[in-house]
Amino acid sequence: MSSLALSRYTIYDNISRGIFIVFLPLLQSVFFAKGSLITVISGNINLVLAAGLLLWWASADYRNKSYFARQKSLSFFKGVFIKREQFVPNKSVHSRFFEQSLLQRFFKVASAYTITADRHSARNNRKVIIRASSLPLFFKPYSTKNVTQKLTEKPQTLPQTKLFKKSNFRVLLMAIVWSNAAAGLLFLSAAVKNIGRVFGKEYETLLTSQMDLSQYIATFGVPPLAAYLSGLILVGFCAALIMQFLRYFNLQSVLQGEQLQVTRGLFKKSMFLTEYCKINCVTIKQSLLMMLLRLESVYIHTIGSGTVKGDKSLVIPATSPAIARAAVCKLIDCTNTTYTVTPKHKTKLALTHSTVIFNSFYRLNRTTFVLPFKKVQSVAILQNPFQRFFKTCTIKAYVFAANRKSVRVFGVPIALAKEFVREYENVRKN
Repeated sequence: MSSLALSRYTIYDNISRGIFIVFLPLLQSVFFAKGSLITVISGNINLVLAAGLLLWWASADYRNKSYFARQKSLSFFKGVFIKREQFVPNKSVHSRFFEQSLLQRFFKVASAYTITADRHSARNNRKVIIRASSLPLFFKPYSTKNVTQKLTEKPQTLPQTKLFKKSNFRVLLMAIVWSNAAAGLLFLSAAVKNIGRVFGKEYETLLTSQMDLSQYIATFGVPPLAAYLSGLILVGFCAALIMQFLRYFNLQSVLQGEQLQVTRGLFKKSMFLTEYCKINCVTIKQSLLMMLLRLESVYIHTIGSGTVKGDKSLVIPATSPAIARAAVCKLIDCTNTTYTVTPKHKTKLALTHSTVIFNSFYRLNRTTFVLPFKKVQSVAILQNPFQRFFKTCTIKAYVFAANRKSVRVFGVPIALAKEFVREYENVRKN
């Protein structure tokens, strides 16, 4: 058994949850309110008690939290008022993830996550903050088939295959075609609001006025309302573009043994590690602009990387269709197609000896889903009243995931759908 020493940075991480609610109003009252210090503290006794309670809880949580790595399982101990012990077999771990902010890099620590299929892991109760020197032990590869290597031994060096080499130009292309102005505006609004909380409303007003580009756009003869909306869209798009580019900066995907390792980030570095057998679905996506540029993005879906544009699901940002499909075949064996149905233009249903392939337009994006048979929980045919009238249906495949997840194809003729499902059952039996 090997114990990973937790860092005292855990105390700051717990305290940071109450900075804007407790500590910032208290400090503003102490430094800017009129009157003596005793008068200010007595007038904000509720904030003082809350700060003291938060400091005590942060320290107690650190003292009562521990993490142990055994030969075939992991153990987590935590809790201040309610003690909790968790024992997780290594074969139940679907992925591991760590991230390092600028402040954490300065203190040489990192946040490490152990992700399993249960919902509890989504609430960060398996998050530990450890020293950066302990990361090799945390990411030590465990084989679900045969565990022979001791925890104290140095990890074996396995040959590496780069699924995607570092190319910030392709990351920039991906950021340009995928950036959403609405997401950028949401990020900016939260950032400006927090700056106003810390430095005062006058700085918030100054930043808001500086980001208003409507007066510059109006000089080109654009009507005021159109200029205002154009300025909002432009500012939001630029913010989203910068945010996406910095998030996926230096993105690299490496295959090593039975594992996939994805690293990325400039200011906030991270690494995601999972095994081939834990991948539930691989997605190839093309937006309308990417179709014109003949580029595709590749995403994986496993426990801990479920969203389409999530931080940990992107494997290849933007590459040619041939390279994207070759990379998918390295992750999931999807060669030797045995059955194909083409219900309509740009829609395709296919079967191989071990996978189901759905190719259709989904949310204005051309999307290809590759699903291993062992990860497909069920295949359903759905018909609403309009589809019954036009004799079409929706084929939906439910995938193994922590939350309910499905892949669907709309507008398939009912006869072809039933034939596809029968062929799917025959291939699985064989």
